[in-house]
Amino acid sequence: MSQGSYPDRNFQLWDYSVSHSQLVIRSPGDEDTTPNVDFHFRGVMLLGVPTQLRGLKLTDPTDGEVEAVRGTLAHRVEREWVRVLVSAGTRHLIVASHLEVSENTMPVMQTVLEHTSDDPNGER
Repeated sequence: MSQGSYPDRNFQLWDYSVSHSQLVIRSPGDEDTTPNVDFHFRGVMLLGVPTQLRGLKLTDPTDGEVEAVRGTLAHRVEREWVRVLVSAGTRHLIVASHLEVSENTMPVMQTVLEHTSDDPNGER
């Protein structure tokens, strides 16, 4: 899997939308030189990660991890939906139908998640 390795960055579960089954795990940048790094998951079906991660690397799931997830969830799970995040030598699983890894300069409290709101400007 070639979507990213960030061994020297700190990441946090940053934003989650239950209604849209979306998750952002972010390593916030600074305002001047370092961009945010966002792992944006959509179609989230299973979360198995701590709230803070030191270093992060995506890797492929083992056959055992795929089978364990399939045994846990009550619906079809494609192998490519099983995302393995390695942090400090520990493997953490997220099952999500889509993943996009990006670097951006958004304000630290703004994320890419689609939120519903009664506000016509989309403010929460």
